[in-house]
Amino acid sequence: MGKLLIATRQLEGPIFQQSVILLINYDQTGTMGLIINRPSEMPLSKLFPKIKGLEKRKDTAFFGGPVQMDQMFLLVASNKQPFNSFKVLDGVYASHDNATFKSVAANPGTVFRLYVGYAGWAPGQLESELAKGSWYVRDTDAGTVFGKSPEKLWPALIQKSGIEAQR
Repeated sequence: MGKLLIATRQLEGPIFQQSVILLINYDQTGTMGLIINRPSEMPLSKLFPKIKGLEKRKDTAFFGGPVQMDQMFLLVASNKQPFNSFKVLDGVYASHDNATFKSVAANPGTVFRLYVGYAGWAPGQLESELAKGSWYVRDTDAGTVFGKSPEKLWPALIQKSGIEAQR
């Protein structure tokens, strides 16, 4: 994978406007991604008070997208693949396994983000939105995915790439 969807300025609506989505699955059954620039103010330690290690961390939950808001998805920055995860791009793995989350949370040195829900498209739906000019597609890396200021990611990507100036 290793691709980002970057919302164009013409994409409106409260969910996807100015969003940056990391694609984590793309095949004949459809497309799945996580909105990586929508942190919440809800500390993980309050959402999961019984998970050891979270009380020492300041991580917050992220809004991953409007689909299956009752599920969590985990992105982990790691040089080796965590238990029950799959590779998204070099140094970034995804999982929705609770045991993996507990293991990652217990290790204070592990960089991770937890997302509630995901963004999804039926087969052909994303291609239609791309043809309408709703999204830009760009390669990415772990540093971009786990950047320090996720809320500033969309304007930074728009400015850095000059893609809006090209239109």
